[in-house]
Parts: sequence; structure tokens; C-alpha cells
Amino acid sequence: MVAGLPAGSTYLRLTPDHLTGYFQLANDAGTNNVYVAQRTDESAPFGSAAVAIGDDDARQPAVTGDGLAIYFWGYRPTTDPGHGDDIFYASRATTAVPFGSPTRLTTVDSDSDDSSPFIREDGKVLYLVSDTVGTGFARSVNTGAGFGAPTPVTELSSGVGDIDPAVTPDDLVVYWSSKRTGGGGGDYDIWVATRQQAGDVFSNLRPVSELNSASAEHVDFITEDRCSIYFHRPGVGIFVASK
Repeated sequence: MVAGLPAGSTYLRLTPDHLTGYFQLANDAGTNNVYVAQRTDESAPFGSAAVAIGDDDARQPAVTGDGLAIYFWGYRPTTDPGHGDDIFYASRATTAVPFGSPTRLTTVDSDSDDSSPFIREDGKVLYLVSDTVGTGFARSVNTGAGFGAPTPVTELSSGVGDIDPAVTPDDLVVYWSSKRTGGGGGDYDIWVATRQQAGDVFSNLRPVSELNSASAEHVDFITEDRCSIYFHRPGVGIFVASK
């Protein structure tokens, strides 16, 4: 189990050096916020946590490799009326200052529910779960003028519950959580798929049976070398497994 994080922490997302972690945690009022904590090396526990995104509802953070942009989802009927779950983002000029006020990612969001964002390390591709494409995985590409409308990633979508995508920086390996049959555990199980080039269709879909249990497993983060995966079991904690 990952040491040093507050009880109840979920969705740990790491910077490229794996020393800074952003994660979801409910505050005393029961609202989900994004927190940040640091550690001195990968074997050390995380230190004290601070709020990174604290206004209204902020869940499942995803941070670019340079640490200058953060994406998350939330349900914000007060500040964002007329919408369901939406994707938001915030940015900053340097990592020495806090993130600015979050803004809804209007080019990506639908009028229904959009959630489970994961930003590729270079900040150019955003994966999410989107009602726009029929309640399944989608990706949105930033060509320099902002993110475009999401397009479906049909090869990963079973239609029975697929969430929590996490891709390697080269975009060739994706891990996610799924309720599809054959996972080897129960509830949400961890699955993996690969491809030879970033433009190819993902294939070789298979469960990560050695990590799946009768509990739910939710994917948090996969390291660039593909050798360590972070995941959590609700109510239990965040784990890291390596090979």
C-alpha cells in the first residue's frame, strides 16, 4: 500500500519523477477535492497533503507532465447549472504557484455526463468517459487550437462499465477498470490493451488477473516504463504493484 496518504485517498496521479502526487479526497464537509503531496523518493512515504483544487466538487485529477495544467471532473450545479458531470481544467504559469480558477472544458463536454479524465503526459490527448459517444471511452486531441470534440475509442468500450483509463506517455499501453465478464475478480477489474503505433486500434485486450480480487479495483496511474501500476480499492487504500 502507498504510505503517507490520508485515509480515503483515491485516484493518485504522479508527476514524471513520481515524487509529487495529486489525488482525490473528501473534505470535512463531504465534498471531493484534489490534494497534492510530495515524497523524497519512490520508497518514501508521502508528506503532508495540501489542497490543490478545493472549490465545489473536484474528482479524479489528471496532470500534464510539466505540472502546468490539471484536468478533473465534478458535478457543480451551483457554478455550472444545466449540466451533469463535466470535465474541468485549471492552469498555472509555473509549478511554484497555485492553479488558477477551474474552467469547464466546453469543447469536450456534452450536456449529459463526462468523467474519468486522463491527460497524456505531453498534454495533447485527453481520454475520458463520455455520454457524447454513447457512454464509453473517448479521446480528444489538442492540435494547438484547443481540444476538439471527443471521438469514440470503441475497441475499449464494452457497454457494461468501463472507466478510469490510464495511458503510458507513448500512448501504446492503456490500463482501465471494467465490469465486463472475464476479469477474474469481481465488480470492477483491471484490464490492459496495447498497440504498435499511437494511431493504431488498441488490441490484445486482457485482464490483469494477478491484481484483480473480489473487491473493486480502480486504475490510478501507470509508469512510463510500464513496470509499476498504481490502483485503489475503495475503502481499503491505494496500492502499487511492480514487475
